[in-house]
Amino acid sequence: MLLAFIEWSVSPEIFHFGPFSLRWYNLFISIFILFIYLVITRKRTKEIKESLKRKPKNEPETNFLVSNLLVNVIVIILLTIVLSVLFDFGPEIINFGIISIRWYGFLFAMAFVAGYFIMTWVFKKEGRPQTDLEQLSVYMIFGTVIGARLGHCLFYNPTYYLSNPIEILKVWEGGLASHGAAIGIITAIYIFSNKKKNYSMLWVLDRVVIVVALAGTFIRLGNLFNSEIIGIPTEVSWAFIFTAVDNIPRHPAQLYESIAYFVVFLILLLIYYKRIEKNKSGLLFGLFLVLVFTFRFFVEFIKENQSGFEAGMSLNMGQLLSIPFVIAGFVFIAKSFKSKTKK
Repeated sequence: MLLAFIEWSVSPEIFHFGPFSLRWYNLFISIFILFIYLVITRKRTKEIKESLKRKPKNEPETNFLVSNLLVNVIVIILLTIVLSVLFDFGPEIINFGIISIRWYGFLFAMAFVAGYFIMTWVFKKEGRPQTDLEQLSVYMIFGTVIGARLGHCLFYNPTYYLSNPIEILKVWEGGLASHGAAIGIITAIYIFSNKKKNYSMLWVLDRVVIVVALAGTFIRLGNLFNSEIIGIPTEVSWAFIFTAVDNIPRHPAQLYESIAYFVVFLILLLIYYKRIEKNKSGLLFGLFLVLVFTFRFFVEFIKENQSGFEAGMSLNMGQLLSIPFVIAGFVFIAKSFKSKTKK
């Protein structure tokens, strides 16, 4: 027996009890607040761990990890309940007249925050200066935003934007392309590595792609909440009805991509952590290109076209742009087995 279609709302409830409801939005914010809380208190947590190690052997041990986990679970439950009672979010988190904070923007920003902390761990692990990471982060932010915006304008609607170049600057009206972001990131890292001679471009790329994969996870969740980049109509039991668009059951293509990119993130992080890539410069970068853009190529078959000119094309723009990235990925993987990592 097939399950009922999932009617996707911009403010879905996890469950409802009496006059209160528990919403996914509130849960996500609680998790984010908890993440910030853990970062702030990490020094104190480390001190407690060190004090436990110095305890006499004849004293009973305190299961610090379990107790700390329980405290964190309690904190997130309380935060979720409080936020669920106080707030009822729509597609916008908050509105200040002409300026509004939307879920897509929030998750986009959170991707940078999470990525920064992961890269902080990487730089500390390899004895690199924190000041270098701060400079790299600035390059990354500008490269990602500028590349994503230009990619959308020039790949998907070049005639309009070249005729109205001032419209390119209106980022708040929407329109970012992941292929453009990829080009922007690579360009930013090229400029950074040229200025910082002690960093090879591939060394940076091999580590940055870990957080870029995670960023893709957050960004596609933002697309899901905004009911954009939707899938084609389908009769599968897990289809979503994006009520902000129409009442037709569709593939939740954004969710497919979000899950896929998170899996890629875990694969790259595991390979890095196990140090398999130690003497193979470009391996992680190549794997990222192959895994992400191969999936992107195939998922485009079940997504609505992003621009009118794609109608009737055997392959849409997203697929055509993915092919060179996949080829480049295989080239980097092949070369990685013939080279050593440059510091």
